Amino acid sequence: MTASSGWPCNALPSTPPSVLDKQADPSADDLLPQVLALTPRGAAWGSDIGSDGGRASPVMRSFWKAIAAWVAGVNKVEFSLASQAAFPSAVADAFALADWEDELGLPDPSLGSAPTFDNRKLSLRSKFGAAGNASPSYFLCLALAAGYENLTIEEPKVFRFGESSFGGDTGFGPPSIEASWIVSLTARTTAFRFGEGGGHFGVDPLHGFVRDPVLEALLNPAAPPHTILLFRYNTSASLDFSDADNSQYLALGA
Repeated sequence: MTASSGWPCNALPSTPPSVLDKQADPSADDLLPQVLALTPRGAAWGSDIGSDGGRASPVMRSFWKAIAAWVAGVNKVEFSLASQAAFPSAVADAFALADWEDELGLPDPSLGSAPTFDNRKLSLRSKFGAAGNASPSYFLCLALAAGYENLTIEEPKVFRFGESSFGGDTGFGPPSIEASWIVSLTARTTAFRFGEGGGHFGVDPLHGFVRDPVLEALLNPAAPPHTILLFRYNTSASLDFSDADNSQYLALGA
């Protein structure tokens, strides 16, 4: 099964819903008539007592326009804060992210000691939308909410005589295979090369791929306890349950 649009994926947009109105981002000219209507009247203020402030003197009109610009700025900030408090996908400030994390018990320790702002936000959006079930579509949508669009999930079946067909989609192996589910994604390959710089002994593998700790930290805690979660990092190698060296291609879920 691959990630796609449709329910419940369409309930997890990458951008917040639009709730813009005239007061979300007004200009000074937009608010000036409202400000002028509240200004003091009289000759000392350069305005006619009986008017709506439209006949204010040029000096006082410039003054009130500056006040209108300040009010417009306040409106914009307040709208941004309200949006960030309502939609995790709208979070743009560190303090708003910290407030959400306090509410939802984040950040996840598995993200490391210094996760990036973007990774923390992805984890937040996924936690906020994690009200799902045990279906593959739920986990694909959980990943989709975190920005992973090209995942597939397989639920392998064991070959059974009298039930399965040779050459079909079943394979030989222990019954525990059917308790497994495999998340496949494209791996970023890596190789240590002498004299080219950027590689470190004891840190970079001589040859292999780079695991995705963000995705693993997202799906491992959500995996049903009776299942075995495997991550297939697609390289040129293929998966074979009978191959004892598959540990380099599969990362067993905790």
